[in-house]
Amino acid sequence: MEALNVIFNKNLDEFEYLFIMSGIRYINVNFVLRGIENKPKFLAEMLMNGIFSEGNLDINNLKEKDLYLRVLFNSENIRHQLLKEGEILFGSKGVYETKINDIVNSVGAGVGSFYYYYKTKEEFLKEIAINTKNTLLFFLKDNSQNDLSPIDQHIFLLYLMHEYFKKSTYKYQILRELEFIEYDVSIDYFRTLEEYYIQTLTKTNYTFEEKRIISAVLIGLSHYMGIEFFFTKNLSDKDNFLKKMSYFLSHGIKDSL
Repeated sequence: MEALNVIFNKNLDEFEYLFIMSGIRYINVNFVLRGIENKPKFLAEMLMNGIFSEGNLDINNLKEKDLYLRVLFNSENIRHQLLKEGEILFGSKGVYETKINDIVNSVGAGVGSFYYYYKTKEEFLKEIAINTKNTLLFFLKDNSQNDLSPIDQHIFLLYLMHEYFKKSTYKYQILRELEFIEYDVSIDYFRTLEEYYIQTLTKTNYTFEEKRIISAVLIGLSHYMGIEFFFTKNLSDKDNFLKKMSYFLSHGIKDSL
């Protein structure tokens, strides 16, 4: 933030900082690791001038919507019980701090039950991560509204992301740790998310390469929104955050500088 204050010759607030840096940070990691070429001038133009036309989504009405969530469930299936409790333990205690005994004790089972299904704790984590990814993608697809304008659709997706992780903040912690433990699964998660976000941009006139950069900015926003709300807890006012991001996505930051 200090560097940005020097660059723009003003003190940026948290929202300006998040809008500028979220996509850049995501691209720096994800594009480089995957060998994808960035377009810095296009990225800078989007951040300065906005990406979409202005929308008319009433953020105050989002809380009235019914949202649906698909979950893996069978209360009599020991594997499902292990996955459910293991997910909570991994997210609350951390993957390395959670022992296999902790997992089996939480469901009243023996260690043999765990090894009947999984060879290692890492294999168990991988299945939890894949289930978390699938549940999130189903949640976004099941509840998204394709009749909305592009900007309104993506503000609504930010809202859905917030609701998903607010309900189970430990899921967000798992996805964060996954980047350092099961790298391939983490990359697959972001790649699948990117493919979905690109599909939501069919109403726009951007090229595929530009859509991929826009998707990176939008995914970066959702990713670092999670960090700010659920990990560092620097932010707490979701509605204000969504309104600010809606403004920046349609106007960029040029008017606030």
